[in-house]
Amino acid sequence: LLAGLAATVLLAAPVCGDGEGKKEEKKKIEWVKVYADGLKQAQAVKKAILLFISSDSYMPSKTFQSKWFGDANVIASAEKVVCIKVDSGGKDKAILAKYEVKKGPDVRFLDYNEAQLGGTANDVKKPEEMVELIEKAATYCADMASKIDWMTNYDQALAQAKEQHKPIFIDFSTEW
Repeated sequence: LLAGLAATVLLAAPVCGDGEGKKEEKKKIEWVKVYADGLKQAQAVKKAILLFISSDSYMPSKTFQSKWFGDANVIASAEKVVCIKVDSGGKDKAILAKYEVKKGPDVRFLDYNEAQLGGTANDVKKPEEMVELIEKAATYCADMASKIDWMTNYDQALAQAKEQHKPIFIDFSTEW
């Protein structure tokens, strides 16, 4: 009886590995590589934008990317924003001029209307600080998206409602 019980326990023990040598793939940030595409995505889902301007051939950009965007907590938080990576040597040169970027790496947070949220995140010292900035930007845009965008012209509101097939909510209260 004991020999049978021992055999059962051995058979039920978990086996390490699946025998095929597969590794669990490490999660990475899903970068949108074209600024206009990332902006459209952010506007559609009303999310903040993490804008990373870098050059893959420039060592400080590689170091910045592995140090800050390779951290598991940063990767998890980055799912709450749209991450756009612009190559400073690529086609999106207008973006460098727009945000007055002289050289990479450069990290900024934008709302989904392209307004910059604070300064740059280039002086972040710890991954926890990057997580805090991502969370702050994500929360700001979530709050911004939840506010009612009141129109003050009835004719414009009616035209927009018809175009979008949405009802109109009218508030007749006054502020004196």
